[in-house]
Amino acid sequence: MLTWTARLAAVLVLSAAAGTAGACEASRIPTSRINALVKTMGGESFQMDPSTVIARLTFTAPDAPPSIETLYAGGDARYAQAILAEAALLRTPCVTAGAPVQSLESHRVSVRQGRAFAPEPRLKTDLQLGDVVRLVRDLKSQNVKFDLREMHCPFAVRFSPFQPYMANSVHEVGDADPSRAPFLEWLRNVSLNIPKDMMVTAIGRESVVAVPCAVLDLS
Repeated sequence: MLTWTARLAAVLVLSAAAGTAGACEASRIPTSRINALVKTMGGESFQMDPSTVIARLTFTAPDAPPSIETLYAGGDARYAQAILAEAALLRTPCVTAGAPVQSLESHRVSVRQGRAFAPEPRLKTDLQLGDVVRLVRDLKSQNVKFDLREMHCPFAVRFSPFQPYMANSVHEVGDADPSRAPFLEWLRNVSLNIPKDMMVTAIGRESVVAVPCAVLDLS
């Protein structure tokens, strides 16, 4: 059994304005350290479950550990504990008083059996908008209506489920169109009916959603 680790999409909140010189970037857990942790937990001999952990770190002083908010932890509890312990060792020397720096530490370990990775439940890589809508939790309470025909349809979005732990990741494929903003914001905030035992391998996994020329009426 072999394991494979991946860092999910991360978001950095800078203490200075984005794009300005001298912006302070939060320290990150080195990939080499993550791989060493997995090896310590059993390497090729231990049948480790697929695991995912997402934590928000806030640095407020250059020589102090960050405050840590665990947004999601699933799978092998030892993996989450090890990641959080490593996060607590981080320091960000560029932090100044009154200008906290935040980062998102997001990590996944997948299990490999033999020469192939074991199948992991997740949303399909290519979806129709209707597939997503059918999975929306509390669909009858959504009370929204979007005329997609007025959004330069058809178009596609890259969608990664994170709700209810944090906002879903939603990005347009190709050029951005301001007319789609309310629809995209709705997608960021909906929770899907993903079973708890599937969420550990589904969370943060990207799908491309095809959006048709239609009216989405959930009112």
